[in-house]
Amino acid sequence: LIDPVTAFLKGVRIPREDRQRDFASAILLDISGSMVQKGYPTRKFDRLVETAVLFIEIHERLRIPFEVFGFSSTVTPLWSFTECRWPRGAMQERAYEPRDHSEAFRRLYELDHKDTDDAGALRTAIERCQAQAGLKSIFVITDGISSDPSELRRVLMDLDRGNLGKAEGERMKVLAFGVGVVRSEFQLAYQPRQFGKTLNSCTGVVVDDMTRVPGLVRDAVDERIRLA
Repeated sequence: LIDPVTAFLKGVRIPREDRQRDFASAILLDISGSMVQKGYPTRKFDRLVETAVLFIEIHERLRIPFEVFGFSSTVTPLWSFTECRWPRGAMQERAYEPRDHSEAFRRLYELDHKDTDDAGALRTAIERCQAQAGLKSIFVITDGISSDPSELRRVLMDLDRGNLGKAEGERMKVLAFGVGVVRSEFQLAYQPRQFGKTLNSCTGVVVDDMTRVPGLVRDAVDERIRLA
């Protein structure tokens, strides 16, 4: 488990009557061959799991609905919105009890590790997030360039158009973290331009050091919630 002091946000989420209160998030974990690297001494997969654990702890502590997916050439749901159940009423005040997600992480390692179909993974996550109330966020952790860049662009542009018809507190955003990728290619994939302007629905961050990913994702979740 991640140390609670490290895992928790910088404060406490307090329900507000006058501002955004509903959130839902999904995290997409790239498990292509280059990320998992079975049989080689690598820390990439360890950092990927650490990031997922941190993401899960934040959302469970704040009782924010979330989903977890692994993706390579196929998309595998590991935790769904329907499984996000927390006690209500007086029992809500009891101490946080972490759930055991170890089986999901074992599945991550055992799945096929092939291409990087982030377009397909994003489309699946977007469809499943649409039914959730409030501000929605999709976090992508990847070390590769999309297997189908044109389809990825189409998915992001469709998301951007869909956001235009929604209230600000119901919009969705994709936040992608690229590890060991070519900056220009990654920004082209996750910060596409239309009519000379970048899309508001997505952003891409290039991360040179994989060990920084858990902290960056934690801070991104924190900022997304606090600035809503």
